[in-house]
Amino acid sequence: MPRIRRSPPPSGVRFNVILSGAGNGTEQGLAGRAEVSQGAVNGWRRNGVPFDRVLQIAAISGVPVWEIRPDIYSHEALATAFSAHLKQHN
Repeated sequence: MPRIRRSPPPSGVRFNVILSGAGNGTEQGLAGRAEVSQGAVNGWRRNGVPFDRVLQIAAISGVPVWEIRPDIYSHEALATAFSAHLKQHN
């Protein structure tokens, strides 16, 4: 199975917003709500939130998905995906 590409690391300010929205503003708090280890959350801070966790983290933190992973959920990315979908089905 191919490895899922991660986003570039978010800025410290943006990740702090994710942490703040998740409850007590700590990696441990987010880890508890996401049911992962604190080490996993620390890895997200350094490497970006993995694709398969974006929707969960957005729901927990209230931070929009396009701010967590703009490489996947930007207007351009969505427009490209939609255009490809239309070409496939026409």
